[in-house]
Amino acid sequence: MIKAVAADEQVGVLDILLNKIAVYKKKTESIKSKIKKALFYPTAVILVTVVILIFIIPQFKELFSSFGTDLSAFTLAVIGMSDVLREWWWAVFLAVAGAI
Repeated sequence: MIKAVAADEQVGVLDILLNKIAVYKKKTESIKSKIKKALFYPTAVILVTVVILIFIIPQFKELFSSFGTDLSAFTLAVIGMSDVLREWWWAVFLAVAGAI
């Protein structure tokens, strides 16, 4: 970029180059902002789901076990996901960190 500025300065079209650079920077900042806004909602949903699975579902598990009845397959699946997340939180964290 420094060479481009030096060449354009010698030719006399430095203002055109600087305008192009300014437009490019504005576009990239706009795209970055849009990406951050687009990723905020899914990230918030995932974090809330993880908090529910770690802290809330185990309390319901104790409550449901006191009923003494059979639970639905969906309820058992959610409880199973909670148990896996609580036992293997470190592996899930490493997998997410590795994916990022």
